[in-house]
Amino acid sequence: TFDNTGYTFANADPDSGAFVTVRMQFELGRAQSLLVADRLTGVVNDLRGTSPAAWRRNLPTYGRLVYQGLYPGIDLMYEGRPGRLKGLFTVAAGANPANIQWRYAGAEKVEVTQPNGELWIKLPRDGHYLVSGAPIAWQEYGQRKVPVSARYQVSPDGRVSFALGEYDNSQPLIIDPYLNYAVVVGGSAASED
Repeated sequence: TFDNTGYTFANADPDSGAFVTVRMQFELGRAQSLLVADRLTGVVNDLRGTSPAAWRRNLPTYGRLVYQGLYPGIDLMYEGRPGRLKGLFTVAAGANPANIQWRYAGAEKVEVTQPNGELWIKLPRDGHYLVSGAPIAWQEYGQRKVPVSARYQVSPDGRVSFALGEYDNSQPLIIDPYLNYAVVVGGSAASED
């Protein structure tokens, strides 16, 4: 479920069938508008809960969603691809990417793995993880892409943000957090210092 302040990920526990949810909540941000594009042919039914009155049926599906003005001068675009959710931040010239912050409400633990820089989000109760690949960033000059170093950082209170290398603030910046979520059963994130 997506709204102007984030989205909720729901995963059915294979053992109990109960839904485990984690909300990706934008900190300091609220989209000025939420645009959908690329209407897909399928529909979905949300049948959570025991009351049919709360069920939602025949919900349309879309291939792309854009959070316009999520932060000053910053948009976030998601594309649905088979089995994953692809995200892309576009930071306008002069905008501050340090404003991009979010948290995973309901997660038991959020950490960055070393040395690969993935973000591991431990789901409550079931021991599964959502795994988001390490971010990449770049600036475009005509047909040329100039890479910018990027990595996740997690504050002690659980806020996630990006640590970026030097870049040209007079030009747009693209940050691809590779929100390519995969549910990993058991195990733990391999953290090294």
